Amino acid sequence: MIKMLIVDDERTIRNGLMNHIDWESLGISMVQSSESAQEALSVCEELQPDIVLSDIRMRGMGGIEMCTQIHQKYKNCQIIFVSGYSDKEYLKAAISLGAVDYIEKPVSPELLTAAVRKAVDVCVEQQKKASADETLEESRGLLGQRVLLALSSGDYPENFEKNLRMCGLFPREYSAYRFCVLRSDSAIPNLCAAQKGLNDFLDSLPPVEDGTFCGAFLDSRNFCVLLSGSEASIGSGCAFLRAMEEAISTLTVCGRRFFLSEGCCVKDRMELHRSYTSLQRSMRMLFFKGWGQYACGEPAPVTTLCIDKTLLGSFTGAFTRHDQQGVTETLTQIYDLFSAQTEADPEQIRNIYYSLDYLMQAEYDRRSFPGDGETGYASGAVGKIQAIETLSEIHSFLLERACHMMALCQRFDENGSAVQTAIRLMHENYADKDLSVKTLAESVYLTPTYLSGLFKKRTGRTIGQYLTELRIAKSLEFLKDKQLKLYHIAELVGYDDPNYFAKIFKRHIGMTPSEYREKNLL
Repeated sequence: MIKMLIVDDERTIRNGLMNHIDWESLGISMVQSSESAQEALSVCEELQPDIVLSDIRMRGMGGIEMCTQIHQKYKNCQIIFVSGYSDKEYLKAAISLGAVDYIEKPVSPELLTAAVRKAVDVCVEQQKKASADETLEESRGLLGQRVLLALSSGDYPENFEKNLRMCGLFPREYSAYRFCVLRSDSAIPNLCAAQKGLNDFLDSLPPVEDGTFCGAFLDSRNFCVLLSGSEASIGSGCAFLRAMEEAISTLTVCGRRFFLSEGCCVKDRMELHRSYTSLQRSMRMLFFKGWGQYACGEPAPVTTLCIDKTLLGSFTGAFTRHDQQGVTETLTQIYDLFSAQTEADPEQIRNIYYSLDYLMQAEYDRRSFPGDGETGYASGAVGKIQAIETLSEIHSFLLERACHMMALCQRFDENGSAVQTAIRLMHENYADKDLSVKTLAESVYLTPTYLSGLFKKRTGRTIGQYLTELRIAKSLEFLKDKQLKLYHIAELVGYDDPNYFAKIFKRHIGMTPSEYREKNLL
């Protein structure tokens, strides 16, 4: 697609050029016009024209000055001048800007057509070259990524040496090599933009003296930096790494923060997998340090986690009492204890937090009942804790969760005991054909009307609806036993009349009990 901008302060000439030349046949896809140089410069911001056809002498800013500014900003833009004046100075200026042609007014359509064709040919060649360069760069990028993956794993394919030469990672032999990884706090959808941002960041750091570096994403979160040079230029404490360590606390790209893990130096590039293995061990420190930090060197051996078990009891007691201050203080004590044990296995720490969540869940389950509407929040915390990568984030997550679940439990304690009891009695006595709202209300010392309203408010269903659904659910279990007759199953779930049971069953399940048994239990 080739775009052209026509600039002339005479409307007659401008409209004539716009309307009386078949631009599409010349390869022009889009044509716009401007009546002044100032307007043209503004239009260029959005249009970004490939060709500018401009008068030289205009009111205000002239065409030479305007095109000089356009040429500075859009290097590949082709310029064609038209003028009613034959002036050597104008011609010199046009030549200095690399103008395609200089056409005198009145404009000859033949000369203009020839000049535009010439400009279009240049644009087409430029676009082909840009496309080829982009394709080549993408190919090199993919090839470089595969080479980095091979170097990091130590698993080299048959054509590895050829790929290594083609991607140009190592301009020459060096005395030392090492891997570093910048891990983002979440997956990055636009890796191209992130890679550009991170490479711009690396380019801003002090250069690797007598060496080189390159960076590429290994996946959607891990940006690998390969350093090559002398031991002094890429070793721990070198200017490049010191600058990266200082900048990591404020580094954000595509809205992500990062953790820097540095691998050890190796003397043979074919041993780079050892450097990558060492940085993976250092990555363990992300759990304790958090985002915006870095780790280097071999971490200390993993030690057994120390935990004061009385803290677990204190937490349970505070949670049961709905003591928010006590829960906060106990969780903070546990967090401080774990933060000081940076040699411990993070998975052991996660297991403690799983236990804390289990204690809360047990208290919740003891108070809650089916259909309370909050089970989605109360369940599934193990997977969430497992996905969180830092200790501080796990602490914040569990603290927020504890406060929320305490509020749920407190609400159950204050308002749900009668409903809980009614539900428990229905689960225990669903086979009793005389079970009713009246008998349930008498058991919890409430009037039938008040219990019915409270039950509907708490569960969203009437007592009758809940009991019917419970009896149908139980009948589905009994239907699995082929020895049980249908009339017997009706009695077991509280119905005297098998026909009435079958009618209720079909209303809820969509088929009769015998049809259900035949279809599902063959």
